[in-house]
Amino acid sequence: MKGSVGVICLIFCAVVSADIYLQNPRGSNNRLDERGRNRNNGNRLFDSQNNNRGGYNVGNMNYTVGSILSIEWTNQHGCGSNPKVNCEIIMQYMCNTESVPYIRDGTTTRTVPSNPDQCRDGNCDTDSEYGVHENFQYWSECRARPRNQGLFTASQNVKNNRGATATRQNRNGQRRGYECAEERDYYPYWHPSPWKDIAILTSNTSRCDYYLAESQNVVGKGVCVEAGTEEILVKINNPTDCEADNNTWTLTGAHNISAPNCIAAPWSRVNHLGNTLGGHNAMYNWTIPNDVNDRCVFRIRYNISTSDYNGWDPAVNASLNSRNGDKLGLPNGYLFKNNPDTNIGTPDDDNADNNIVVELAINTAQFGRTFQDRSHTFAIVPRPADVPAGARVYNLNVRGKRGNIVQTYPGTEYDFAPSRLEVNPNDYVHIQWTGSNTNPNNNDGQGKQGTDRSNIAQMAAPGQNIPMQLSEMTMFNQTVMRSLMLVNNGRNNGELSELDDAGTYYNGGILKVPAEIGVYHYMCTRNNNFSNRSQKGALIVTNTISSTASVSARIGGSVTIASIAEVDITPDALTTDTQVTVEELPTENVEGAPTGVSKVVAMEPHGLTFSKPVNASIAFEVPEGATAEDLAGYVLLQSAGPGQPYEKVEGTTFTTSGWAKAEITHFSFFVVTNGSLDGGAIAGVVIAVLAVVGLLVFGVIYVRRNPDALGRLKARHNNRI
Repeated sequence: MKGSVGVICLIFCAVVSADIYLQNPRGSNNRLDERGRNRNNGNRLFDSQNNNRGGYNVGNMNYTVGSILSIEWTNQHGCGSNPKVNCEIIMQYMCNTESVPYIRDGTTTRTVPSNPDQCRDGNCDTDSEYGVHENFQYWSECRARPRNQGLFTASQNVKNNRGATATRQNRNGQRRGYECAEERDYYPYWHPSPWKDIAILTSNTSRCDYYLAESQNVVGKGVCVEAGTEEILVKINNPTDCEADNNTWTLTGAHNISAPNCIAAPWSRVNHLGNTLGGHNAMYNWTIPNDVNDRCVFRIRYNISTSDYNGWDPAVNASLNSRNGDKLGLPNGYLFKNNPDTNIGTPDDDNADNNIVVELAINTAQFGRTFQDRSHTFAIVPRPADVPAGARVYNLNVRGKRGNIVQTYPGTEYDFAPSRLEVNPNDYVHIQWTGSNTNPNNNDGQGKQGTDRSNIAQMAAPGQNIPMQLSEMTMFNQTVMRSLMLVNNGRNNGELSELDDAGTYYNGGILKVPAEIGVYHYMCTRNNNFSNRSQKGALIVTNTISSTASVSARIGGSVTIASIAEVDITPDALTTDTQVTVEELPTENVEGAPTGVSKVVAMEPHGLTFSKPVNASIAFEVPEGATAEDLAGYVLLQSAGPGQPYEKVEGTTFTTSGWAKAEITHFSFFVVTNGSLDGGAIAGVVIAVLAVVGLLVFGVIYVRRNPDALGRLKARHNNRI
């Protein structure tokens, strides 16, 4: 490999991977509508590398522009500040385009053919029988384009005649749908991709600047354009070879949208598919973009890197590839190859007792491996006219599927997502869920065998398992509550005592949350089965929105409010385990707070000081069409407490996606301003101005009372020259 591509592509050379399962929205893991617990075809749409038991059957949803969707997942081998791993979690989405409307779930579990003659009308992109995410042209170009031979592939014998479909992880170029294996395995990728970046969650936030600058959201990716034409020469994959023949290496395909969010990944333990700190699934709140489309798909990728060598070092490249594994320079002469016999004693030909030979469980393909899950297709729909443009809309869904904890694993039993939703009185909630009629018939559950159904019925307290009478319910009006319970929009057709005839999909619409402050507990009457499984939730209406978690001093942790604020506390930044709260406050409720382009965010305990900086992110309003240059005058202000002066937080970066990111050394109040003080008083600035004005007034009065004082001052100055 010649040219710059051989340098920038080394990003995930030291990546190993483990299972990740998307819980909300429902991850497919390549399932469609199989009756069995195992999926039929792990190659149907993409390479997940997951267990065959994972995934949920097809079910489609629609999300409103600007609404907040809780992305929930489980990953098996740790992430975040866990010292045993380094990790990245990459979230992306793509939608149909007018020119190529091909994304669909399909009706068969068979993989779409690679030969168009085997598809209806000779066009696999439009043959509705097969599920498709990426299209045929995308895969064909990937297959024709030479793979990046500058990459470190260790001892793997990667095929050179399969194009970019062959990688260290996929050395024979096996096809999964129309996915491009090289693009799947490396991020950021160096050629154009249809995927739009949402967020990067990383164990090393120092990489964030690089990720944001190289995201295809904001920068084009390289192709070789033939001299004198506009034809792309897919068989040339780097600028040096391209320009050697007087062709033009062109950056193209930038999505021209805001850069993705880049934050610290949540902590999780190794060898575990379950909750993180705080007792909930790992979660990220995605604000649905203004990208109205009837068919989109979401994907999440999970990478964990070994510390046995530095895969980020440009020197770790193809020059170190060796079938014998002897070029990497591991300590003590260890070989980096599959299952090596390693002498961890003192090599001695004369005394065998000094030799301690062990076989290490190493697969060099899995020391450079990417894992992913994807949703079924969903729609992005416009915001209804009766929902104010600036109002927050939260999606309230159901995750899980029919069965007990063993039968559903690595999925989950039923639960609401999120199960605890904190909102303000002026907010809205979009209630909807989906399910399947083709779960295994012998899976545990109520109602008709094999079916998923849910509903919402208000109850008086979380420890109870009996709903209130309809006449007593106050979460919404009685017409809405009746619909939420019968999940049939008020119709009394069919068997509804266990919701058998209610249908798999229910859309309760976008509802204004209750005006009365309080906690509204609710349950699912069908699936909540005390001592077997629980399906309960809580809608918390409050004038402020907060999030509280116990953060370990040893391993650190994150505390987040959806699309408002986050603090990521690094390991050993605290001296003792601490209960941390992040709270959004109305500006008028905080003494001395300036009016800004964000709400005031309180991070508590107030005055808490860290032994080393921690990362804070505050969301703010970005003017439509604003560029990074337009945000140059924005300021993040910090105050030590109520009524205390506000000071500028130096080193803050402001993204066009609406996040102010800074390293902080203590907790306090925070607010983002656009540099103008018109909206409120910044105490520190006011005090300084008053001090200067006071000195000037004193000087004027003194000179008037002592007319010759100014002359004496001038004489002293002249004598010093």
